[in-house]
Amino acid sequence: MEIAEYAPAAQRARIQADAVCYARAVRIKEWPAMSDGNGSPAPSVWSTDVRRTFRTLQDKPVFGMLVAADNKRSDEREERLTQASASIPSAIFWFLFATLFITIAALGVCLPRKNNRGQLIILTVITALLTMMLVIIRDVDRPFGGIIDVAPTAISEVNARGRPLGASLIPADAACRRSCSAARSVWRTRS
Repeated sequence: MEIAEYAPAAQRARIQADAVCYARAVRIKEWPAMSDGNGSPAPSVWSTDVRRTFRTLQDKPVFGMLVAADNKRSDEREERLTQASASIPSAIFWFLFATLFITIAALGVCLPRKNNRGQLIILTVITALLTMMLVIIRDVDRPFGGIIDVAPTAISEVNARGRPLGASLIPADAACRRSCSAARSVWRTRS
């Protein structure tokens, strides 16, 4: 959003408004979708609009700086989406869970019938530790949802900085909603 300050006045307000709407789309639409390992097409509406605005600046000296900033934003979004998708396939996770179950069942069958309090305690502790390990692996593999949850702190800060800005532009909420009318059909069909 700060990089828009270098754009000519005619395009500055549009770029800033699109940045505010982009931040809101990431926080409201994409972040919840990332908890399921998916993305949302909603932020793309705003990044596409920013690029359309950039086309009018191709002959200006600020063009390269704006494109570089947009490329960085795009790379960071791609990285977020990559981190949101599970790197451990579900089949492998369920295989590990089944192996844990079979191992614990086999150890339980091998326990002596009498005077087995110590062995039962050890088996219970091992079961709890191995189950907790699988839960932690699963949770770390999906950082945008679960017990270990990455909150949208940075994007919320951008959004908060955009509130005063939005008031000076056409209220950003109204501008986002108005511009979203076409995007909403995209959100419904792809979200």
